[in-house]
Parts: sequence; C-alpha cells; structure tokens
Amino acid sequence: MGKNIQIKGIGLIIVGALFLFATHKFAITQFLELGATQSILDQHLFFISIVGMVFLSTAITHHFSPKNTGFVFLGLLLAKMIIASLFIYKMGWFDAEEFWIDKAVFLGFYFLYTILLIVLIIPFLKRI
Repeated sequence: MGKNIQIKGIGLIIVGALFLFATHKFAITQFLELGATQSILDQHLFFISIVGMVFLSTAITHHFSPKNTGFVFLGLLLAKMIIASLFIYKMGWFDAEEFWIDKAVFLGFYFLYTILLIVLIIPFLKRI
C-alpha cells in the first residue's frame, strides 16, 4: 500500500509540474509580457526537485517512524522555504525592485507547489 501511494504521488507531482509549467510558459508569460523564458524552466525544475525531495523524505520517514512524519514534514517545509529564498537570491531578484513581477510570479508558484505537496502528504498523516 505504501509504495502505491509513493508512485501515485510522484506521478501527480510530475503531472502537476507539467501543468503548472505550461500555464506559466504559455498563459502567464503572454499576459504579463515577461521575456525571461529560461528562468521559467529553471524555476520549475527547482520546484519539482524540491517538492520531490520533500515528498520522498516524508514517505521514507513515514515508513520507518510514522509518529514523526508530521514533524519531519514541517521541518522540510521550513527547509524548502529557506532554499527558495536562496534561489531568489541566486537569480538576482532579492533586492532588485525591477524584478517585482518575477518575484510575485515565483511566490505564486511556490504556494501552488506547496499546496500540491500538502495534498500529497495528507494520506501519510491520516495513516499515523
């Protein structure tokens, strides 16, 4: 049963990431007239790798120590937030005022990926 949830979760992460990437690339970029298409790919590769890492780490924790799953998940969400701020700093958007639209779009997709991650982790938390 546990492996089925993990495989299904990874599949949903990939499908969700493809949908969010297509929405970002073809809808939001056209609407806001953003020109940096390479950073879009970088952002979504970053998001899918971080979300996948948090999901797999939480699934492994649930397998070995189900009582600690929630604590590990909250800690990994905090680490995800710190790594996301480092990603924004690496892109040069941290202090630059001219990139406020890029930061807002990044933050929006950050929250969408976080919601996707929470939806995927709920079955693990229900089985404690």
